[in-house]
Amino acid sequence: MEKIKYLCNNVYLKRMDDKKNINEKEEKYEKMWVDDPNKFAIITALSWYGSLNLKKLSSLIGKPETTTLRYLKQLLDENMIEVDAEKTASSWGKFYKLDEYIASLYRKNIEDYVKEESDFDKKLKKYSELSEKEIELEVLEKLLKSEGDKSFSQSFKQYLLFIHNIETSITNELIDIEQKTKEILKKKGMDYLKEHFNYPRSETSLIVRTIKLSKFSHAIKLAETVRDFYRKITDLQKEFLKEMDEEGVPEEERSIQFISTFLGGLSIAEE
Repeated sequence: MEKIKYLCNNVYLKRMDDKKNINEKEEKYEKMWVDDPNKFAIITALSWYGSLNLKKLSSLIGKPETTTLRYLKQLLDENMIEVDAEKTASSWGKFYKLDEYIASLYRKNIEDYVKEESDFDKKLKKYSELSEKEIELEVLEKLLKSEGDKSFSQSFKQYLLFIHNIETSITNELIDIEQKTKEILKKKGMDYLKEHFNYPRSETSLIVRTIKLSKFSHAIKLAETVRDFYRKITDLQKEFLKEMDEEGVPEEERSIQFISTFLGGLSIAEE
């Protein structure tokens, strides 16, 4: 009986330790967004590209290998990442991958932002039925309301840092591809390059527009226009997926096109 009691206590204590470790890991992950953007850039790169070595990670986050290695060691100590033993055994040098729980947190972030899009539709519908003064009061309430221990502006800044890391990885990969393409051109010539050029099937663009407005109702109409654009993107995704499935395009040949829109206003605030 005493032995069973001892075993039950051990199981309970292990579960408590596991829960404590998970809570600590989640806390560090959340703080990393703002406090350690370079380490979070590594988390982002591993989330999108999977198992990577030091050289590729250094290229994607835009930092020297010595600096990147220091961050990797810290992330290993914090159990945020781990060495990919299988990939390391079959390749040159160490490869790193995300800890499973951290990977699940990152996926949840993506899912939460997708969910916010559907919430955004409901908000737009609601705002379109309100008067200018009623919208103003809604905005005031939103600014003063906190989600957990975060204000609206803090949550929004965290989201921007999340997006910024993805955009930085894409930009740094573009720089890497450009440099390698020029090296191939120099060593093997244009004829070889034309024959063997393999650029990711994606479009990298930066489009900026400004628009003047004076009412919340103007901002709502602008947001609705942007939302209509994203509905068209969703329809395109369905069309592309159907086409790729019919043609039997393997998953590794389906590149991800990242699209993000930022809406915000600049104004002179009065004291």
